[in-house]
Amino acid sequence: MIATGIQKNRMISTIIQKNKMIATSIQKNAIIATSLQKNRIIATSIQKNAMIDTSIQKNAMIDTSLQKNAMIDTSIQKNAMIDTSLQKNAMIDTSIQKNKIKMENKTYYLLILADLISV
Repeated sequence: MIATGIQKNRMISTIIQKNKMIATSIQKNAIIATSLQKNRIIATSIQKNAMIDTSIQKNAMIDTSLQKNAMIDTSIQKNAMIDTSLQKNAMIDTSIQKNKIKMENKTYYLLILADLISV
């Protein structure tokens, strides 16, 4: 009976050791679960950083677009200046033509006057 009691004690000791191993395994699983949660947090942070990078790229595209719009505005202003210059040139051309007509009329009248004087 004593031998049977010793065997039972050994079995209990074995069960206790197995329970300790199970407890250690549970602790390891808890550590792994914590690590997985940290990895998820890191993955979420990486996704947020990617979103920020995308937002920065979009802002850069907007900046480029604004610069292009500014260039277009400058080009439109230059075209307006060219149009004004062309209008001034047209006025000058008209003025030159009027002066030519006046000179032709004066020449014609002088010729008539010269004809009248010579008669």
